[in-house]
Amino acid sequence: MRWAILTITIPTTTRARGHLHWDPPTAQQVLDTALAFSVINRHFDVADFLLEHGADINTTRNSHEPASILHHLVFEGNYDSMRFLIDRGIDMTTKDYRWNSTAQGWALYGKKDQKMAQWLEEAERQREQGPR
Repeated sequence: MRWAILTITIPTTTRARGHLHWDPPTAQQVLDTALAFSVINRHFDVADFLLEHGADINTTRNSHEPASILHHLVFEGNYDSMRFLIDRGIDMTTKDYRWNSTAQGWALYGKKDQKMAQWLEEAERQREQGPR
């Protein structure tokens, strides 16, 4: 009886991510991740294009963990990008999965930046009141 040795070559990325049990990303996940990175990097023209073509402004897919793009921007201190999202209607009540906190909570308790937390609170209040 002869035995054949079967060699399977697994690409490095598959081997590195295999333990995570991630499926290939869907088109929506690609759009949402692209939106996150375009806003984080202040490419607002690209972000507007992605929003017009189906990206979800309320996605919880950002650069590192399930939380809104607004959560991520708190630690960047990126007011321009936060304003971009707020002006386009991001849900400011979204809570992250780990701390069950809003972006305002991240600013206040995570970053310990009371000024930013107040800015986010005021931005939400102004949006709720609508244009004057």
